[in-house]
Amino acid sequence: MLHFFLKTSAFLFVLGILLLFSSFIFDVSFWYGIGIVNSGIYLLLIGLFLYLMELNKPMDT
Repeated sequence: MLHFFLKTSAFLFVLGILLLFSSFIFDVSFWYGIGIVNSGIYLLLIGLFLYLMELNKPMDT
């Protein structure tokens, strides 16, 4: 599950950076890139939180 969140957040981060840099060349608002980077960071934080919760759950023996 952690790999999914890492890959998805990395994809959103790279896409946001590309949109941010393309806003200087094309007529695109740079806020789209900033918003996508923020969503990638939030998704990574949620994924890390869920991963830590999975590691800390008690073992049923």
